[in-house]
Amino acid sequence: MGFAEYLVCSTRKWMPMTDGGLLAARDDVPFSLVELEDGYDEAAYKQLLVSLMRDYYDGPPDLDRKGYLQVEQDANKARYMDLTGRDMTAFSQNIMFTCDMDSMVKQRIANYNYLYERLKNLLTSLLAASRWMKQVIMYPSDCSCW
Repeated sequence: MGFAEYLVCSTRKWMPMTDGGLLAARDDVPFSLVELEDGYDEAAYKQLLVSLMRDYYDGPPDLDRKGYLQVEQDANKARYMDLTGRDMTAFSQNIMFTCDMDSMVKQRIANYNYLYERLKNLLTSLLAASRWMKQVIMYPSDCSCW
């Protein structure tokens, strides 16, 4: 599991879900299960609404997105208003336990490789520029750029 005593994961980052997370503890760390509140709250419903609206508003560029952007902003605010520990909704549990994890992992790797291939030259340039800037700032008199 790594080096930490606890591991907290947001499943929304991995799967097309509106809520849910995982909390794990190393075997040698005390861990008590706690009673969780019902997963359905205002934030879960608002996030689900955003998820449903997103596909429509990602379409034609001439759509008026003001209403959608307001719903998205409200959903983001609602997520942090009530930090009660909640159970994962049945909707998200269904997604989590019926997804083809192997294909999801393969797609994640493909997405990572796609981004890496397109960004590696940019990252190399940024690192080179960063080193140059440190040289200019730290050693201005020794820098050949003057």
